[in-house]
Amino acid sequence: MTPPLAAHHGPPDPIWIIEAYVRLPDTPRHARPQDQLLATRLHQRGVPMTIIEAAFLLATLRRINRPHGAEPLAPIRSLRYFLPVIEELLRRPPAASYLTYLRQAVASLLARPAADKGPKKDAFT
Repeated sequence: MTPPLAAHHGPPDPIWIIEAYVRLPDTPRHARPQDQLLATRLHQRGVPMTIIEAAFLLATLRRINRPHGAEPLAPIRSLRYFLPVIEELLRRPPAASYLTYLRQAVASLLARPAADKGPKKDAFT
């Protein structure tokens, strides 16, 4: 299991953002040029690493923790998918304890056996 991503509170390097993004479930294995540009913009805006990690975790948790029998969601095709969650968390930053909870919840859900999920990626929890 990979250690938590948010090792500090400053803005992450765009490469970190992309590497974290492509390790998420239901994301492409390789980032598109538009994703790399968005990662650079997030870095230039100074979006803290903890906010980006929390947004990745929260969106992943929301996708995974759906009602049994719900229609499957389409794969995530762009880093832009996470922008509304990033903006939500910038308005109301989560407590450090919530980030810990998100890490544990995502790890727990990803550890469950899942049918038809395809090859597992190394999630960032």
